[in-house]
Amino acid sequence: MKQIRFTRQFNFAYALTFFIVLASVNYIFYKYQESSHDNQQSKLCELIFTNLSPGLEYGLSFGNKSDLEQTLYPLRNNPDIAYVKIVDNQDTTVAQVDNRGLVGISQDVELQTLNRDIIQRSGYTQQLDLSERLLSQQESSDRKLGQIQIAATPFNFSHQNNKASLITINIALILPLLIFWIYLKLRQGHQKKVVKKLIDILNDSKNYQAFKSNLKTSEGSELLQAVEHQVIKTQNLRHQLNLLKSEVQQARLDANTELHEFIGFITQQDFNTSINNLMLFYDIIKHPVQKDKDKVWCRDLITQTLTELSDKAKEQKTLLQDSFSGNRMNYQIETDAKAFKQMLKLLLQELITICQGYNLNVHFDLRQDYQVSAVLRISLSSKAPDFIKAIKAQSLFQFDEELPVTVSSNNIQLISAKHILRKFGGEYFYFSDEFRFELPLTTLELPDDKVQPEPIAPLSVKLSVLVYDSDPIDKMVLIGYLNKLGAEVDKATTKQVILQKLRHDNYDAILVNSDFLKDAQSFTVDKFLQEIEELESKPQIIIVSHNHSITESEIFQKLGTAKFISKPVDPKKLGRVLSSL
Repeated sequence: MKQIRFTRQFNFAYALTFFIVLASVNYIFYKYQESSHDNQQSKLCELIFTNLSPGLEYGLSFGNKSDLEQTLYPLRNNPDIAYVKIVDNQDTTVAQVDNRGLVGISQDVELQTLNRDIIQRSGYTQQLDLSERLLSQQESSDRKLGQIQIAATPFNFSHQNNKASLITINIALILPLLIFWIYLKLRQGHQKKVVKKLIDILNDSKNYQAFKSNLKTSEGSELLQAVEHQVIKTQNLRHQLNLLKSEVQQARLDANTELHEFIGFITQQDFNTSINNLMLFYDIIKHPVQKDKDKVWCRDLITQTLTELSDKAKEQKTLLQDSFSGNRMNYQIETDAKAFKQMLKLLLQELITICQGYNLNVHFDLRQDYQVSAVLRISLSSKAPDFIKAIKAQSLFQFDEELPVTVSSNNIQLISAKHILRKFGGEYFYFSDEFRFELPLTTLELPDDKVQPEPIAPLSVKLSVLVYDSDPIDKMVLIGYLNKLGAEVDKATTKQVILQKLRHDNYDAILVNSDFLKDAQSFTVDKFLQEIEELESKPQIIIVSHNHSITESEIFQKLGTAKFISKPVDPKKLGRVLSSL
């Protein structure tokens, strides 16, 4: 079927090219003939003007119509001239020769004419009587007697429009192209026969050497070399796949071995308060993967777990900053809710202790992978020294029973979370300044009206807010949240517009992205701060950005009491910040 389709496409392409070439050559040849004919007609008209001017001037001077007709008589039955007219100064035709009937031109066809004025020269005044000579001496020596109008025969009606030459050129073009197409078809047929013969020989031969010795054509040898290359390549790929399968199987055995060794290790430790968590971990690990599947709202389950950890975060003075994104975050998921929640608690409560006195940023992203399948990514980052040191050493989840129990080695809580993650079929990854958990989940397809909505309660106070964001999508989303919060929103398209609006209106807050803090030729942050200082009512500056490190920059410190909200924006957080103004 593919071969037939390819052949049809080839024939269609060749036919299209053939007609394009043929039409182009005919068009060029026709234009060349037409241009040549126009040049000849122009020269002929100039010749007629030159030769007939003296006789026409004499005839018009004396008003002798017979002399004018006699002068035009040689142009009768001339196929190159459609008609010639002599008109006087009152546009009255005094003599004409019309050959349109001879060349088959209808009287209704408009023809392009060449007009030339007939001028009486001063040399002819001697032939006039005395009174006329006196009058001519008083006026100009040259005066217009009339006009000659010549319409040359168009190329379409000309004898030069020879169909035979055009047919000859077309035949000269068609024959080589047709012969070449026949050659290509024969070549295709020959290749088909070679391939068919190769297939027959391959099917009939008892061994490879017999098949190879029967090849007699260069095409067959090239095809055989290509087949050998692909066979070798396929064998290499299969070998690599088998090696990969064995490595994966060995990795699973190693992971199970580590799990058994880890369970034996934790039974020998003295844990006190964390014994309940570890017993719950052991209870989760020993259950089969497919058992105890629950249908829960993903965002609610995560929020509930974070709420339960808020007291521990306050105790350790760790600011837990959470954010959500992904097109499936507000969907229901089908998972082991108990195991999922325990994994999250083991992970976060230990990181809260590690990041004591610092911020711990947790971002949850749930996106559709294929149909109902989705991948939940949990990204964690912090500026805490112990956290950064463990990230660089990539040792947070390392287990070796010979090492002591510390933050970055044999950390019972984190290793327990790692094994629950692997039970879900997930894995963890280290990056330069964060690490990430990724685990596959099954989301439930629901109608749009069944998707869990994100309730946004309006603020109890009315606020006037000015928004600037260089990203139009982020600005549109931010304005939508502010409208739902009940704020009066005004937007600025450029940084200069912000200054103009501040001079004329009062705002409770200005929300800008990190691009606002970059100096430009017509705008600087220092100039903006000067404008703010001159205002009676100073608005609160809020930076909304993906870049968390902007809060550490010198220019952010210049803003004084500026606040920071991370993207993607959580409307609840946005509401809390605005409510605190």
